[in-house]
Amino acid sequence: MILAGLVFVNNDGKLVNIARWFLPDYRATGRQWMIRDQGKGNMTTNEIMLGIESFRPCQHIIEVAGDSEGPHKLTCAICYDSTDLKLASDLKGKTDLFLIIAHNRDVKTFDTMATALHYHMYQHVAVVNKGEYGGTTIQAPYKEHHDRLISHVHGSDQISISVSDLDLAAFKRKIGKYKEVKSPPANTSI
Repeated sequence: MILAGLVFVNNDGKLVNIARWFLPDYRATGRQWMIRDQGKGNMTTNEIMLGIESFRPCQHIIEVAGDSEGPHKLTCAICYDSTDLKLASDLKGKTDLFLIIAHNRDVKTFDTMATALHYHMYQHVAVVNKGEYGGTTIQAPYKEHHDRLISHVHGSDQISISVSDLDLAAFKRKIGKYKEVKSPPANTSI
């Protein structure tokens, strides 16, 4: 499975930004790829000046089966869309991993946002920023501080590849001895 951010894509004569999911589909005839695009609805001032238009017809929630504690649900937001607290609230309790793909020089704000969202959404949050600015992080609401920060890469003009083993069942698991998780925020059903 691949999630890629594409900027300045022609969509019916309009320039838009999208996140493209490449999802493997295994059939008797072999592996095929399903492609699902999710748009960006909230434009920054610079995007508006460049003529990029809002295009966000849906919010994809990708369900991944095959794990005994699954299925697990993933979703994403593109950069500035992830700052929409209504979106985070709408997705709370519906997903296990919130991915944010970004091309953003405001690394500190997005790091702070990931720290807040992983607890309020009570799930793993991954911000993947373009290497030009750095600022890629994966965080989760574990009880111990050293467990919360799963991956964090800073530095400009870099390419980094992080491989992380995420326990996507950690915050919905009822029993079992694993990493200790924080108590869920108020009004969270697990």
